[in-house]
Amino acid sequence: IARTFEPWHLARSTWLIHASAWLDSAEGTMSVLLGTFGVLLASIFWGSNCVVCRGYDLPDDGMHFVLLMATGILLVGILSLFTAPHEDGDFEVVFAPEGLAGGIVWACGNFLTVPIIRNCGLGLGFATWSGANLVVAFVVGTLGFGPMLPGETLDRPQFGLVGILLAIIALVLFANVKPAMGPATSNTSTTSEGRPRRLDEQDLLDQPFLDPEEENGGPEEAELVEEEPSRREETNADPSSDANKAIGISFAVVAGILYGFQFVPLTIWHNKVVKQGHIFDQGIPSELSLATRFFFSQFAGTFLASLAAFTLYCTLNGNKPRLVPPAAVLPSILSGSVWAIGCAGGMLATACLGNAIGFPLLLNGAFIVNSSWSICYFGEIKGNRNLQLFGCAFFLCVLSSISISLSKG
Repeated sequence: IARTFEPWHLARSTWLIHASAWLDSAEGTMSVLLGTFGVLLASIFWGSNCVVCRGYDLPDDGMHFVLLMATGILLVGILSLFTAPHEDGDFEVVFAPEGLAGGIVWACGNFLTVPIIRNCGLGLGFATWSGANLVVAFVVGTLGFGPMLPGETLDRPQFGLVGILLAIIALVLFANVKPAMGPATSNTSTTSEGRPRRLDEQDLLDQPFLDPEEENGGPEEAELVEEEPSRREETNADPSSDANKAIGISFAVVAGILYGFQFVPLTIWHNKVVKQGHIFDQGIPSELSLATRFFFSQFAGTFLASLAAFTLYCTLNGNKPRLVPPAAVLPSILSGSVWAIGCAGGMLATACLGNAIGFPLLLNGAFIVNSSWSICYFGEIKGNRNLQLFGCAFFLCVLSSISISLSKG
């Protein structure tokens, strides 16, 4: 009788093995799909967050803008609390110390943005901090970060290395692209009354104000400009100076390292929850639900760090902060909200694809989207040389993304 039923038992065991393998494969496929969605979301929103506040005459130090941006980030964090409710209907907030640390790390890097741009320029600064960001994210994801964060296993690590190298070459090419600058560009800034006025973004960063009396014939604005040069001379560095370039590049490397570590706390927390096998008194939720429970902690850390920095800035400045124009307040908050949605996609991509794969992919995607805005909408990149450099950088970025994707099979 035992021999009679032996084939049935073997068939049942074989079926269970195949079913288990199918479930594992389906779970892996869903994780990849969620990670890919996170990459696309982060690419679109991170690549577009500066568009909404572009061209406004923001203060040189940027501290008030950073606080307003952090306010928009916190709003998205509060809304995210409603996306992952407790399974029995109770409203419970997940506040992870790891998320607080991740938000503070990113905010510290963000504080360096204005000094970087003023000392070495936007192109070189962006390329430097993005390159450092890519390398740190890939190295930490591959090698790990102490016992709390073991390294990720890549099926084809050589593809990942080639992808990172291609991305860095693309950033070097991008750093040599010179945007079309001049007083007659298509960007807008605001007047002293907060109304939009034509002015190029780079003029706000690297060049003194044009005399409005020559451009618009307005005596009121001519008086405004008389005060500005002296104040700008104190805050504007000369990007052509070797010393200032060295300072700017050093700050950019530090910012890139900080940006590269911003999602490490998420991975540590994610691994801790998976190891515990539960969150609160419930089992482990889906990857999507688990990631959304972390958003508020990360965004609260960013806001608290920005608020503390602005408070210190006001204290050291005799309680006379330089504020953004009234017309730029709402765009600054909206810029933070757009960035936060992109960051949420980035955390989802990192949780599903890993730090070594998800983070470099979304950085490449954000670069492609941001560059597309520059060339297709704002028309900043003109001239054969610039277009050729930009085209090569764009193409290398696409190849880099493909190579990084192949590194994990």
